[in-house]
Amino acid sequence: MSGGGAQLCLRAKAWARQLADEDRHAYKVDNPLGENVFSFVSSDAHTRQRVDVRNALDAWYAEGRLFDYGNEPLDTKARNFTQMMWRSTRLLGLAVARGRGGRVIVVANYYPRGNIVGQYRDNVLPPFADPAAAAATAAVSAAVSAATDAAGADDDEDDDDSSYT
Repeated sequence: MSGGGAQLCLRAKAWARQLADEDRHAYKVDNPLGENVFSFVSSDAHTRQRVDVRNALDAWYAEGRLFDYGNEPLDTKARNFTQMMWRSTRLLGLAVARGRGGRVIVVANYYPRGNIVGQYRDNVLPPFADPAAAAATAAVSAAVSAATDAAGADDDEDDDDSSYT
């Protein structure tokens, strides 16, 4: 994809902004990218972006308990989790937007897209039984957390939108 993760962030930011302006939670129709959307309402105008992103990631990851590894899903209950874990995805763009009514929207775009029928077994792998592999995954998770912390620490209090690559 031309522009890489930065392009994904721009697309995510535009969609998050539109959803926040319209005070709604929706997935983009006919999106060529993989997409996750998370929303909640907060009366705290100073909710930090890093908290918003963590809330979204935690909610999407929690769907994993609904996924039956090794089988094609029969419904979309775990679609955010499976998109997040999709093995062949190479690029990710995240964005956060806040609406006037207090709705906070987090959008993630993935390239190439996941959740492709017939490809779940190869792309959504069961949790690691190997301690070394689990440690490597934990290290990646810690790096993502550190990056969102650093991005959140630099947030401009007056800017109600953020994006992360």
